[in-house]
Amino acid sequence: MVFRGACAALLVVALAGCVPEVGSRPPNERVGATPATTGLTPVTSESQLVLPLDRYQTTVDEWRLIMDSQQHARVECMGRFGLETRPERFEPDLYEDVYDSGHLRYGLFDREAVEENGYGSGESSLVDDAIEIPITDDVRRFKELLLGTDAVGNPVAAVDVSGVPLPKGGCNAEVQQRLTDGVTADAAFLDLPNKLSSEAQEELLSSQEFAALEAEWSECMAESGYEFVHRWDAEESVLRESPARQREMALEDLECGERTNFVARMMSLDAAIQERLIAENEASLRGALEMKRKLLENAKELFR
Repeated sequence: MVFRGACAALLVVALAGCVPEVGSRPPNERVGATPATTGLTPVTSESQLVLPLDRYQTTVDEWRLIMDSQQHARVECMGRFGLETRPERFEPDLYEDVYDSGHLRYGLFDREAVEENGYGSGESSLVDDAIEIPITDDVRRFKELLLGTDAVGNPVAAVDVSGVPLPKGGCNAEVQQRLTDGVTADAAFLDLPNKLSSEAQEELLSSQEFAALEAEWSECMAESGYEFVHRWDAEESVLRESPARQREMALEDLECGERTNFVARMMSLDAAIQERLIAENEASLRGALEMKRKLLENAKELFR
């Protein structure tokens, strides 16, 4: 499994980009040679969503290594300054809704999930409201060592058990320096696979081929009395309705998606664009992979 295109507030050099906001776009001609869109195997599960840019993307295991290594190194750093803390393990399942890339990119396709949850994916594990943490002495000290400044932004004077002063920027800066040692590219370069994925999606949504596919889906929905231009219009039309009504609409949406083989055909167009973008950016993508390799190598060293 890889992360495609959603934004997450992760404490690391940015490796994940943002999916462009879906909306109305004028048609263009850039898809190129039209891929086969008939005779395609219907998509019914996330595991079938395999795209060319996936081989350049960051996997869950890679994210876990990067995040857990930083937590481990921060704990070690703070321990040198007399504060005992525990690392928090990176749990990608907490971001399941954020990374529900198939639904966000292509529309509904998993009948079992739709029958159970409609347009949603069940109760989210993410907490919308920030949890207020009491400011105890340990919490205050934790923040000072993490950032290297006190509550008003003044530098914190501290030395570890060996007499070494707290670096500027605190333990957070120390860990980031170790993680990115030898990584000469900036975040934008490392983010290239996600940037190209977003470009591919935007080009896809503005293509004549996609407009024709949407027209087929719209014609199907019209048989049930709905007048939608875009597939996302169906979900937006019931946002303020009851869960039962949302599920009812989702099933209508899914039915027309299945009848037109919407997701498989859309993914075929998407893959063709991605292959072209990969060819146009092959050297840069290889460089991004090399930089990520170095980042992962450094992450392993943080555990030592």
